[in-house]
Amino acid sequence: MYVLFYGNFFILVNKVTKETVTNPTTEASASWEETFIKYVQDRPPLYDFRLPLQERTNSKKNNLWTEIYNLFGGKISTIQLKAKWKYLRDCYLRAKKRVTKYKPSGSASQSTPEPGFRHFILMKFLDDSSNREQ
Repeated sequence: MYVLFYGNFFILVNKVTKETVTNPTTEASASWEETFIKYVQDRPPLYDFRLPLQERTNSKKNNLWTEIYNLFGGKISTIQLKAKWKYLRDCYLRAKKRVTKYKPSGSASQSTPEPGFRHFILMKFLDDSSNREQ
């Protein structure tokens, strides 16, 4: 089997027969992503660089990714989970940059732009831990 990603959804395809195994809707994908974000949020060593190094060693982080892997029933590999987290985190940081960019003062200034990322509010917990990139 292999996975094809198309924007907000993915398709699992059988390599031998080339038939579609599953085609989750965007809504199902979004709820999966929300659950995934909450699982990561409950495990600060995966994203919080302010924690001491002893609390976020590679072995501890790998154990936390394995916990998330087990919570999803082993359906998604830890490599895919890490890649998905990196993608979601990068999307959040880009949206945050777009919202917080310089705005001129005065009455002619434009209103704050929309973040354009569906999980923007859900991922606000990264604001405190992402200071190293600013």
